[in-house]
Amino acid sequence: MSVTDRDRAASSVHCPLTPMGFIQVKRREFIATLGGAAFACSTGALADAVRKVGILMAPSETDPEPARLLDLLRQSLAELGWREGVNLQVELRWAHDEQARARTYARELVELGPDVIVAHSSSLLAPLRDATSTIPIVFVLATDPVGQGYVSSLARPGGNLTGFTYMDVSTGGKLVELVREIASDTTGVLVSLDGDNRSTLPWWQSFDQAAHALGLEPQQALVRTGQVINAAVHAFALPGKGSMVLHRKTCLCPIGRAS
Repeated sequence: MSVTDRDRAASSVHCPLTPMGFIQVKRREFIATLGGAAFACSTGALADAVRKVGILMAPSETDPEPARLLDLLRQSLAELGWREGVNLQVELRWAHDEQARARTYARELVELGPDVIVAHSSSLLAPLRDATSTIPIVFVLATDPVGQGYVSSLARPGGNLTGFTYMDVSTGGKLVELVREIASDTTGVLVSLDGDNRSTLPWWQSFDQAAHALGLEPQQALVRTGQVINAAVHAFALPGKGSMVLHRKTCLCPIGRAS
């Protein structure tokens, strides 16, 4: 595929985003769907020419979970007819959770001229978007891609970005409502958020607005270590009649009066 052909294809990408929400999806089925979506949006049917896919992962290669997902992606692509060393070339980069490294690798992958780039998470979208407006980018886990301005809508993303959003940010507000139903005498609600993940901000805004609307006092604990969450829970528990939400795990944990 020539650069001109690829640019023309990217300009007409309208693969709808898939909101995964909290539906239980088998990992293998999800990765297979990702592989199919990436190539359906960029290269179409199988051809004799070797296609090139860039993959940018947010963590390091020593992180076992992303490494397993990557293995499953490769296996699923092979099942779909895309085999490394035969009709597929993979260019893989690990950002080690560093934005400077992510920007460097984003530019590096774009310069290699892949047919499509797979982005592991929301934190990689800004560097990739800044690096190219033509090469199709498929993201795996993104929080509120519409609210963050990466795509126009879930139904028709537009531009050269599409992919999967793993949750609806409105669930932040719905969890507050659930807290009130479970514990009607709750006066405050604490949510633990990943202190290094800026993509949780839209979720927190939904949570905060719903809490105030129900007359509850919302608080957030930006968690980076176990000591931080322990201290936050202890301080929040002192007045009593509080509840806690663990972001991403969606576990509601009543907090009693500290002894």
